[in-house]
Amino acid sequence: MSTHAPPSTAARLTLPRALWGLAAAVVAVHAAHTGLDVGGHGPTQFFSTWLPFGAFLLVAAACVTRALRVTEERGTWLAVGVGLFVYGCGMPYYNLVFGDSPPAQFPSFPDLLWLTLTPAGVTAIVLLVRAQARQVRFDLWLDGVIGGLALASIGATVLIHVVLQGTLAAPAANLTFVLCDLAVVGFAVATWGLFGWRPSRTLVLLTLGFAALAFQDSSYLHELVRGTLVPGTLLDSWWLGVMLVISCGAMLRPKRVAVVRRRSSHLVAVPFAFALTAVALSAYFNLTDGVNPLAAALNTVTLGAVVVRFALTARSQLAMLAVSRHEALTDALTGLGNRRRLLADLEEVVEHASTERPALLALFDLDGFKDYNDRYGHPAGDSLLVRLGAALSASVRGSGTAYRMGGDEFCVLAWAGAEERESVVSTAAAALTEHGEGFTVGCSYGFVSLSGEVRDASAALGLADRRMYERKYSARTSAARQSTDVLVGLMAERDQWLGTHMEQTTRLCEAAGRELGLPPEEMAPLVQAAALHDIGKAAIPDAILNKPGPLTDEEWEFMRGHVVIGERIIGGAPSLARPAKLVRWSHERYDGTGYPDGLAGGDIPLAARIIGACDAYDAMTSDRPYRRAMSPEVALAELRANAGTQFDPVVVEVLCRLLTRAAGPAPPRRLAADRLPAR
Repeated sequence: MSTHAPPSTAARLTLPRALWGLAAAVVAVHAAHTGLDVGGHGPTQFFSTWLPFGAFLLVAAACVTRALRVTEERGTWLAVGVGLFVYGCGMPYYNLVFGDSPPAQFPSFPDLLWLTLTPAGVTAIVLLVRAQARQVRFDLWLDGVIGGLALASIGATVLIHVVLQGTLAAPAANLTFVLCDLAVVGFAVATWGLFGWRPSRTLVLLTLGFAALAFQDSSYLHELVRGTLVPGTLLDSWWLGVMLVISCGAMLRPKRVAVVRRRSSHLVAVPFAFALTAVALSAYFNLTDGVNPLAAALNTVTLGAVVVRFALTARSQLAMLAVSRHEALTDALTGLGNRRRLLADLEEVVEHASTERPALLALFDLDGFKDYNDRYGHPAGDSLLVRLGAALSASVRGSGTAYRMGGDEFCVLAWAGAEERESVVSTAAAALTEHGEGFTVGCSYGFVSLSGEVRDASAALGLADRRMYERKYSARTSAARQSTDVLVGLMAERDQWLGTHMEQTTRLCEAAGRELGLPPEEMAPLVQAAALHDIGKAAIPDAILNKPGPLTDEEWEFMRGHVVIGERIIGGAPSLARPAKLVRWSHERYDGTGYPDGLAGGDIPLAARIIGACDAYDAMTSDRPYRRAMSPEVALAELRANAGTQFDPVVVEVLCRLLTRAAGPAPPRRLAADRLPAR
């Protein structure tokens, strides 16, 4: 069983193109007769009737055949083919029935045949637009109507002042044909606007064809009014050439044109140009003595349509501006006001706040949101932010406005006095709290009075922000201190000597950190990490931990793992996340040969470098199972000898200066089990 592919579009257009080409040859023969007297001088029945009729039949057949063979734009070319056939039948009927005696009344039967081309042309254009653009925009339709009206106004002006020489005394039939042609051209131009003034070639050819027909009918009418009309000239062949132009679009492959969906400068420039044309015509009418009522009416309607068009454009632009302003001031996720909106509102509130009308600014930062986001994923985190934002907005409705600053930061701006402040802030904080199975999300906050404490927007934001982070830091420190105390107590119970070593190292690290000028937010993690830097040794067997002799390679690998174990133990408490990292890196070496990650120099956090040096000093000056303690002087010499390789030179210098100037005897030492610095 064999299958055959359907013929291509080009193959299906072969017959229509052949018929159209034959019609073009007939038109050429007719033009040769009227222009060069080929075939005899003057009009004859064959050249004036049957040859033109044959050309019309061929053109109509080409259009109908194209409609039958190609499904795309079928209705358009069927309408054109039928219109051209009926139009062509009017010529032999007129010549055979009336001859040289025109009919006494209008419209005669031939007139009706010729006038059918107008509805056929409009139908063809409508069907073509429907086939090429299934969706249209009203403003583009209006642009097209403006163009059609302006063109019709120009055509009416030319018709009255040029063709008819300022008088309407003309045969009704011929004047009707011209007006119908102009109506089709105006309608065709109106459809151009639907495509942003970038129509398809088919629509352009149809428009040009009817424009050529309007020119032909106008020229015929002009000669008729002047009394200079001579039959059998090239003017008769022009009619046939016009039919070729109208139908030649049927020879092209169908192509769909995209609907214009975005605005661009040329879409506004075209109606503006038509508006200038209408204004120019109005000026022309005012400067001339004779007023063309038809052209003036069309021009007035054109100006009215232009006014409507620009009114719609202005309304659309204002709506877009309102939407853009709303989007610029609104957080896209929660729908609350964003930072830009807060700054604008804050300036206004600060300006109007007073002791009689006090205002409040409160900033909130979520606690536990990062863990929630990491655990459940960003979509769940976004949903949580939306819920919390809605709850916050509801909690301050009637007294203030809620904002989202970005990330997990929120803000409230409210009119509230000293009595209401605590209530407003606590209610808002409760709204930003959510509990669930395995998670708790709360918030830290800071607030400031806009009427009593500060009178400047940026100062108010800065003060509220500092207070918020002070509260957050205090809460974190408290939780971290509790966890640290528990773990330190555990180590002291397991190994009294190890507990003493960790305590003494902590004191030394705290003193070194102050000497180096570490800020409070850096000091707390340093002290916590120093107190827990050997917590991982809780997982090391006593046989290895207290072995009096050298360790084997396997035992060393086991011992080196205590920093990673310590990180895992401490990292289980979210408040100890930073100290856990410092414990991991407390045995890195300045030259990059340490463990577990081989960090070097400034890549090692300063707090970890301090812990490493202080841990080594306390270990060297403590009694070990395999050796006696070094004197402080020897231990300091060891630190200086290894500065730049094992230890940070700056930290060593500070530590040596600190220990050298310390007054009184060194604190008593207890037996410790830290083996690493001596190894």
